[in-house]
Amino acid sequence: MGYYTMVSRQFEGENKAPDILRDERDAHTLESPEKAVPADSPAAAAESDATLEYVLIITRWVTIASLFLLSIAQPLIGRIGLPTWTLILGFAIYSAVLMLLRRRFAWLRPYSGVATLDLLVVSALYSIAASPGGPIFVLFLLLTVSASCTTTMPRSLLYTAGALAIITIVSPTLPQWTHDARAIRDLVGRLIVVVLANAGTILLFYQLNRERAVALETARSAERQGELHRMREVFIASISHDLRTPLTALQAGLGMLQLSLDDRMRGDEQHLLGTARRNSERLSFLVNDLLTYNQLEMGALQLDYDRMDLSNVVRCAVSAITPLLQQKSDTVEMQINDSQPYIGDTQRIEQMLINLLANACEHTPMGTTIRIASEATSECVLLSISDDGTGIPPEQLEHIFQPFHRINLSHPGSGLGLAIARRIAELHGGDIWAENRLDGTNAHGTTFSVTLPIRTVEDAQCP
Repeated sequence: MGYYTMVSRQFEGENKAPDILRDERDAHTLESPEKAVPADSPAAAAESDATLEYVLIITRWVTIASLFLLSIAQPLIGRIGLPTWTLILGFAIYSAVLMLLRRRFAWLRPYSGVATLDLLVVSALYSIAASPGGPIFVLFLLLTVSASCTTTMPRSLLYTAGALAIITIVSPTLPQWTHDARAIRDLVGRLIVVVLANAGTILLFYQLNRERAVALETARSAERQGELHRMREVFIASISHDLRTPLTALQAGLGMLQLSLDDRMRGDEQHLLGTARRNSERLSFLVNDLLTYNQLEMGALQLDYDRMDLSNVVRCAVSAITPLLQQKSDTVEMQINDSQPYIGDTQRIEQMLINLLANACEHTPMGTTIRIASEATSECVLLSISDDGTGIPPEQLEHIFQPFHRINLSHPGSGLGLAIARRIAELHGGDIWAENRLDGTNAHGTTFSVTLPIRTVEDAQCP
């Protein structure tokens, strides 16, 4: 492919990719009808509080039901002649009425708002109960645990202290209290159980709140990173598109100038014009890589399958980097079939080959020979690009295909060429890998191998 053919192709296709990117950016900015609620938003906090309250209500009624069945199985008569099961039933009726009132009056809806009322009701029931350690005592455990879940630590400790004081004062007055050392030990044990239940719940919720804070910070950080990533994608797409139009015109102008005035310019002028053209070619490769990488990251790159002559695509790729080859006095040897039919995206395969050839040119000494060979089987086409450079450190052979990875920062380039080449090969169902060619025990150049599976017209949905 000649120079003007390459420039005209860039003019024809320069608006195609940005349109795809523009559509993708628009999709990112559209409001989704089922947008996720941020973890630190008031709605998320309200949902968390509602879930906690639901769990506490279920726990409350399961406890009431269990105590009611237990008090029926082992009936005890309280201070004023009421059996224990009637006291449990009375607390159940109180709880049901309270639930109805909380639905009607907003000031009763927070669970912490009714904690004091609960404590007064249970204290009254405990004062007319039968035994110090009976079913009514379990309600104190229920209340202190609930308070630890719904109030601050100081209020929870104060609430528990009040419950302990009531238990201590009321227990010796109950009918089944025995005035001996065993009764005192049992009372102290019950008090310790309440303290441990309260302390354990406080520690549990403290740990849960710490983990929640870490999770919220992680979510906020991920959201910030995601926003920065989206901004970077939009910026790269915009700047690449804005650079591509004047750059294409610049390349066309330099090419026309070199062809029409080459024989009338002095040696230094020819050298200056050649340098300008080579740098414009390098800048064009960089802009194309940025644009393609952004499309790959956004999932907007779509292959345009068509029949092609793979050998001709290789020659076009070599022609595209000719200015870079001339700058370093490199030569290219091609061992490919005169005609190698293939079905794929011609433009992307050419870009893949340009990136591999440019990488070989930039990371090898002056006067390097770059060899391109092809081999076809019934299943795939194997392309290999070899150079006579110093090779690649073995531990870097896989890392070189990562985006923005550069072995030597002194070499020019963005670190995207090989990553894009591999992604293009993978989109075609193939792969790329690198191997050092050994001369004894020392590396003597690198070979990049590309496999492209043979596709039928039906597989590629080619017209």
